[in-house]
Amino acid sequence: MLKEFRRSLGSLSVYRNTLHDPLVSALRDCLTTASGGYDELEIIDSFHRFMFTYFSTAQDFPAHLVNLVLHDDNPFSRAAEIMTFNEIDPRLIQAAVRDLQILGAIKNLDMSVLAISLWPQNKFPPSNPDSLPGYCGEPGLATRFTIKFRPAAAPGAGMGALPPRPLRSDRPPVH
Repeated sequence: MLKEFRRSLGSLSVYRNTLHDPLVSALRDCLTTASGGYDELEIIDSFHRFMFTYFSTAQDFPAHLVNLVLHDDNPFSRAAEIMTFNEIDPRLIQAAVRDLQILGAIKNLDMSVLAISLWPQNKFPPSNPDSLPGYCGEPGLATRFTIKFRPAAAPGAGMGALPPRPLRSDRPPVH
């Protein structure tokens, strides 16, 4: 499954600019590492680099990926700006549809399945969690590891769909 996702990302032809996004690039590196030829530490490091990028950038991967597609400068979008649909080369349309199908599958990737698939010898959680590099010792952490993606906001809702977080200076003093 992971090799197929990696191969699919590598075969993007119209929406190829999405591969330059830090989060998509980190996911691609993670999938590459998981595809074989890397040791356990490299696989774990790659996954956690992906998670660091995830937590540092988007925290809503599906919406992030949709946003990348909507704002991508690519041959199909440029053609669609100046031509009617029937004037666009059918091969370009087919390639765009294929890329969108690939990106749709990536958008729906369950990160808990990714974590389980990446773990060495598919042993997740391990029988001895203290043996994990970087394990923080919290009982049950591995079995509770699931990233729930928030559904994308309604079109046009933008960030207004999320409640604003107060700035530290806006918080009342703690007594």
